[in-house]
Amino acid sequence: QNQNNLAQPNRITSLLNWSNGKLIASTGVNLFTVNEAKQSLELLLASGGKKIISSVTGGIWALHYSNIIQLNPESSEIIQDISISTFTDNIYEDRSGTLWICAINGLWKYDKLNGLEYLGSKFPILSARIIDLKENADGSLWMVSRGHGVIVKFQNTFYQIKVTDGLIGNMCR
Repeated sequence: QNQNNLAQPNRITSLLNWSNGKLIASTGVNLFTVNEAKQSLELLLASGGKKIISSVTGGIWALHYSNIIQLNPESSEIIQDISISTFTDNIYEDRSGTLWICAINGLWKYDKLNGLEYLGSKFPILSARIIDLKENADGSLWMVSRGHGVIVKFQNTFYQIKVTDGLIGNMCR
């Protein structure tokens, strides 16, 4: 058995403290709620993933390798299932409800008005492999990349922080 296989049912890939203290756990193959009283996991969805996050529009987002599911954890209802044509690393939802998807070919975004959009075509710097991002209080997005240092998006302006600016390396993890 391959010990590095992320799809092993016993490997927790993400935890989320959801509303009312409900803890949700994801493995490579299933989503569970944690029943603390019984000290057990209860199956929420027979489809796991890499990461789970709360959604500002309600429910949770579950990132899989090539799709993202929005789910209502109270009813186990799948609100939407978004397919993406590449391997994904991470997701983040900003306060406006835009979902940012970090993938091996760069940054994608999803919102209900425009659907799924690959941003690397429009902004070449965003074709870098971005592995994590967060929103700052001013609305700027701070992204860490594999090989392009830190990329900052403020409105429609981008700048980088690289080795020449003081980073120890441009390969961020």
